[in-house]
Amino acid sequence: MTEESPVKGVDGYRFPEKYFSKLREYDERGCDRFYGFVSGRLYRDLDDYGFSKFDALEISELLVDRRIDEAEDFVYERLEQ
Repeated sequence: MTEESPVKGVDGYRFPEKYFSKLREYDERGCDRFYGFVSGRLYRDLDDYGFSKFDALEISELLVDRRIDEAEDFVYERLEQ
């Protein structure tokens, strides 16, 4: 595999735009393992930005269903509040 591991530099992800960019990239390329890794990191980082566990769970469920746009909209709506 020639692609770069998402582990490298993942702590430098800008919240949340870089996460969603990577999720779209991995979804389009069929990289399920990396998609799962990035969505898991996003889930863990939501707490740092004041998201409730219920919000984080809803976002996670959207991502499991590959509804990336809806998850992103949800995140930005909550950040604007």
